[in-house]
Amino acid sequence: METKREKGFSYEDLACEYLIKTKKFKLIQKQFQAKTGEIDLIMLDPNRSSPTLVFIEVRFRSSQAFGKTEETVDYQKKMRLIRTAAIYLQKKNLFDKIPCRFDIVAISDFPKPQKSEFNHQNNETKTIIKTKKFQKKLQWIPNAFEAF
Repeated sequence: METKREKGFSYEDLACEYLIKTKKFKLIQKQFQAKTGEIDLIMLDPNRSSPTLVFIEVRFRSSQAFGKTEETVDYQKKMRLIRTAAIYLQKKNLFDKIPCRFDIVAISDFPKPQKSEFNHQNNETKTIIKTKKFQKKLQWIPNAFEAF
């Protein structure tokens, strides 16, 4: 049986694979840790006039009965992510050298089998991921919140 942490890693892998295959992102680092917290994925979005460093928080919820998955990234979590990203930028000497943004990938169980769907509304991308083991709804939210 998978531990909670192992499940988290598998959802991070799923999000990473999705962004690489569909958005052509490049993985820079997984699970960057500092005393202020952890950033699940750090990726490069080459799809802009100038490449953008993207700090990504991956969230999973098996039920949306108490709110949307992306709503679990509250103010305190955002502040921890921002402080941790600042440490990353300082360590890599990248402050003021590359545009940055914060994205969220929200993954949730999807109750019934459905066809793949892509919905581009309100700056959100939704898709249904199907494998032999599971079916999940993945929602990519670029520019989920502002920092710098």
